[in-house]
Amino acid sequence: MTALKIHQLWKHVQLTNNWLECDTSTMDDLSPSWYERREVLQNNSKEYQEFITELKREHAIETGIVERMYDLEKGITETFIKKGFVASYISHNDTNVSVPKLLAYLSDHLNAIDFVFDVVKENKRILMDL
Repeated sequence: MTALKIHQLWKHVQLTNNWLECDTSTMDDLSPSWYERREVLQNNSKEYQEFITELKREHAIETGIVERMYDLEKGITETFIKKGFVASYISHNDTNVSVPKLLAYLSDHLNAIDFVFDVVKENKRILMDL
């Protein structure tokens, strides 16, 4: 049996000193509130987990919209982000595809996002068969 090769998927970005010349004034104004929010999230793992869950749902939804697989009305998009992908939340004109197809797409996208998170956190490895 052939030994598995492990490939590092990413490398740290090496910044030059040119970044010091960037205008960061807008970010500088926002950073205190970001640091405050980060502290709240770090101290409340339940709230942090809810934030990550909603972020993943939003990315799952947007993936299909960007790929033109479906359209969703704003209201159902917001409901799905907050409450999850549940068929009974969908009204007649909320989407242009069948409900089972929509839920299958969303489930696939969410699984892909979870996979990416696991790879980045090094909880899963990507094996390359050469």
